[in-house]
Amino acid sequence: MSIEFRQRTPAEYLNILRRRKWLIILPVIAVTAAVSWVVYRLPDVYESTTLIVVRPSTLPTSVVGTGNEDNITRQLNGIAQVVTSRSSLEPLVDKYDLYGAERQRGEPMESIISMVRRDIKVEVLNATKVRGLARKATFFLRDRGFDVVSMGTSKEQMATTLVLDRSGHSEWAALVARALNARVEVRPDSSRYLDVTVLLGADWHPPPLPFYP
Repeated sequence: MSIEFRQRTPAEYLNILRRRKWLIILPVIAVTAAVSWVVYRLPDVYESTTLIVVRPSTLPTSVVGTGNEDNITRQLNGIAQVVTSRSSLEPLVDKYDLYGAERQRGEPMESIISMVRRDIKVEVLNATKVRGLARKATFFLRDRGFDVVSMGTSKEQMATTLVLDRSGHSEWAALVARALNARVEVRPDSSRYLDVTVLLGADWHPPPLPFYP
């Protein structure tokens, strides 16, 4: 007794798929529905990057006096308090309907404002030849409630500090820019899980920092 094997034709494969089509369609529908539900439940994530460039004054000291470190510290602290105050952040929360689920649960506005400060992801890059500048700027921003997730050195050298908006949500970059008295540029970059990139320029001078053991 001999058994002969032959190659199936394309028409026979199509007939097999037709007879078992629900074994293919139903798992695809189930997986698609599960993925769609998970994606729908995920919270919105806004990504923005800020680049800060500091530029030294080109005017002679006889025209414009040089500010001492204490004056710079007081000015930066005053700017930071204004930028991160409730009166500055609450209009942004209302305008863009941020943290809708938390607000529906009755969370107080002070808690929402704290979430705004905490959830802004900041990257600080040193765009000068001054060693340790990114670390000092990181401490400065963290003391003001910003979440600095990374710091490093930029390949490009900057004379003035620049804040980059990476996600198209300029309101996040504006908050960091106000704290550093810098300008904002929109440079979207979907590969970064960041809100703001700060490029520190030669014009930025860090205030005295507290001791971190």
